[in-house]
Amino acid sequence: MMTRNATLLLILVAACDPEPTASLSVTLQRFNEPGNCWETALFSDETPAKAGDLGLPAFCASTAARTLLGGVDRARLLVVYHDVEFETTASLPPPTIDVRLDGIPETIAFDVEPRRIDKTDKLLVIAGFYPPTREADDVRITVTAAAGLEETLPKADAAPLPLVAPTLGIVYAGCPATGTCSLPGGVGTTPIDITLPSHSGGDATLTWTLGDIPQPDARSITLKQKGDVITARDFVPVPASDQKWKLTARFGNLEQPGGEIQLTAPQITAKILGCGSPCTVEAGSTQTLRVVAPRGIRTPAANVSTYTNGAPSLADVLINLTTEDVAANTIEGDRELTVPNSPNKTWTVDARVSGFRAETFTATIQ
Repeated sequence: MMTRNATLLLILVAACDPEPTASLSVTLQRFNEPGNCWETALFSDETPAKAGDLGLPAFCASTAARTLLGGVDRARLLVVYHDVEFETTASLPPPTIDVRLDGIPETIAFDVEPRRIDKTDKLLVIAGFYPPTREADDVRITVTAAAGLEETLPKADAAPLPLVAPTLGIVYAGCPATGTCSLPGGVGTTPIDITLPSHSGGDATLTWTLGDIPQPDARSITLKQKGDVITARDFVPVPASDQKWKLTARFGNLEQPGGEIQLTAPQITAKILGCGSPCTVEAGSTQTLRVVAPRGIRTPAANVSTYTNGAPSLADVLINLTTEDVAANTIEGDRELTVPNSPNKTWTVDARVSGFRAETFTATIQ
């Protein structure tokens, strides 16, 4: 099999014999993923090309629908040079492929591979590509091998070939179908459903912004076949933020943003056990501080600092939250603290969990 670097010289058969005459034929195919074979959609000859004549694996018995699904369909052109001879003294220039969508030129990257068909006077060029992700009513593909040697699909008198942009769906399954979606920041995960009409599975990517600022995080999700779509559900950790969160799904060169989720500060409390409101504590006494946060919070630990009349008295003490209350859907942790020996002053406890500040607790020292 000849590779892209193979050296060839294309020589049109001499005119001393009026037959045969060099010619070109073009076939458009689309890959059928379930059948693991190529389906023929359009062809320039009177009859479609046969796989055996081109030295290729068998084509699908079915015929591809007369449409292309942008960004999803794996397509290829089979360009056959007929009645040519070969020498290995120069490189064969690849054919020029011009694609127009509704008459407007479209740049497409083709993966071009020339092959010599054994024991024939034919050269096969396989040009693989993915259709662009957009809609068009009329796709025209013109393949030119040399001046006067070209073919266009579909033919001028044939029905146009439409290009359909598939809809990549992203649904926040943990949010209401209508209205505003609000989630506590940094707590648990939220289910995200991604679907795409396609018969070719693969990996989708989820990225997101917080407060309209792109985040470096990304998640890869494998979409699997389910009927006529590929789909997956991913459970995405909710960021520890109180800003607007917006996710975007990508599959190949398809992109679909989701709606906005308003993240809110989770409810976190810090209190001295047995102390009412207002709270009074004895100077030099030992008190038990309890910090309570929602179950599933990203980092189940509190960083605690205390202040006496605003001056630091204890800095950044860690309290692990290990006791779960399933009924209340909370998690909590306790730690004994020594009250400063400063009567008639205000003692303030500041606790933070996953970057979120608890409701400030204040007591009077007596």
